[in-house]
Amino acid sequence: MDSIAVLKKKVKDSLRFAFLEGAPAGIALGIMDNFVNPLAVALGASNIQIGVLNSLPRLFVSLSQLKTADLVERVGSRRRLIVPAVFLHALSFLPIALIPFLVANTLLPPRVALPLLTLGYVWCMVSAHFAGPAWGSMLSDLVPVRKRGSYFGRRERLLGFVSVLSVFLAGYYLNWSEASASGGLPTKKEAALFGFFVVFLAAGSARAISGYLMTLIYEPPLRIKEEHYFSFWDFLRRAPEGNFGRYVAFVAVIHFAVLMSGPFFSVFMLRDLGFSYLTYSVLVAVAHTFALLSGPFWGKYADKVGNLRVLRICSCILPFLPILWIFSQDVRYLFFVQILSGIGWGGFNLCSVNFVYESAIPEKRTRCVSYYSATNGIAAFAGTLLGGFLANHLPHLMGYRLLFLFLLSGVFRALAGVFLLTKVKEVRGVVEPLPTKPVRPGPGPEAVSVSGGLGIGEGPSG
Repeated sequence: MDSIAVLKKKVKDSLRFAFLEGAPAGIALGIMDNFVNPLAVALGASNIQIGVLNSLPRLFVSLSQLKTADLVERVGSRRRLIVPAVFLHALSFLPIALIPFLVANTLLPPRVALPLLTLGYVWCMVSAHFAGPAWGSMLSDLVPVRKRGSYFGRRERLLGFVSVLSVFLAGYYLNWSEASASGGLPTKKEAALFGFFVVFLAAGSARAISGYLMTLIYEPPLRIKEEHYFSFWDFLRRAPEGNFGRYVAFVAVIHFAVLMSGPFFSVFMLRDLGFSYLTYSVLVAVAHTFALLSGPFWGKYADKVGNLRVLRICSCILPFLPILWIFSQDVRYLFFVQILSGIGWGGFNLCSVNFVYESAIPEKRTRCVSYYSATNGIAAFAGTLLGGFLANHLPHLMGYRLLFLFLLSGVFRALAGVFLLTKVKEVRGVVEPLPTKPVRPGPGPEAVSVSGGLGIGEGPSG
């Protein structure tokens, strides 16, 4: 077999393994994104503790992503960064799983459990997202350009479907665990905590399978020139001058506004409204399902009119999503709110990523995505921390302080669309120059560039 045939087989097998990897990854990410806050609520977390739990991981993710491109260039390989990160992510579920187990058996007091959960969640989030740009770059190099839309679409649908299914099954299992404790020992709380132990162990096991599949994927070589380097401070200095900078400012404010309220929807449903874990999971799954179903429509529409048009349409939807929770808390009403949430976020998440990809040349895309993600993460950190503070100090609205917080989140989203998005121009077919400066001695000719994806999600509100 000649070298070209061997290479083609490597690529074909790698694409199959990468596609299959989406299933166990979907399980782990679905549980990580949607059940850490319910666990904190079960442990008795206050609003400010929920804010800290959700803000600190985002800050550390942002700081770590500032160095993603540098580390990839230093080690000369994307896979050598991706595989350890995935296995570290799998391992991070173990301490999170042990916390409710130890609390349920009175071996760990809740006041100690919550700081430990925060530290565990920092580890989980950083290991999950740190190598994301490298993974996106490597997979993009494997998929032929003419098949990227089809391949990524199928893989994202698989990951999304499995994520939704895992959320529903985890919620059903937690609900069953709690219901099975009808008086006596264990109590309902102890049974629910043991349920969280099983759910997070399952997530870690799934992610370990994902890590094994990652080891089977071939990494194509990629060279870049050292003059493509630019620092984070170069990026920030250049930002106010160009279209991409204005876009980064818009998305950063959206992140700030979204994360003001995002972590508290689970608190509102489980603690304030007293919803069961099953009801919570169904509402979460509805938003994710309609985000998946609307994705192909938004993609085709963006191909015709551009990503910016879709972002403008979806940015008219996003401000209403938290505000609609004020008018009714009936489950049937919230079901339809979640449908709208899924549709709005499905288009926004898809086109916000594509807009970044179209704004930067491939050689600089790694740093653009990493710095873009870091900027948004810092904004999300500030928004979450502020939300945690405001949740205890805002006046009541319709009987709940959190509803006032949801209102503020909607107002900030609207302001971002009116004052920032209107200043952004479409970039399709136009690649904006990005900062370049003389660089320090680099790792040599095997340095690579990376790219990756970014999505916004605020939990069950969409």
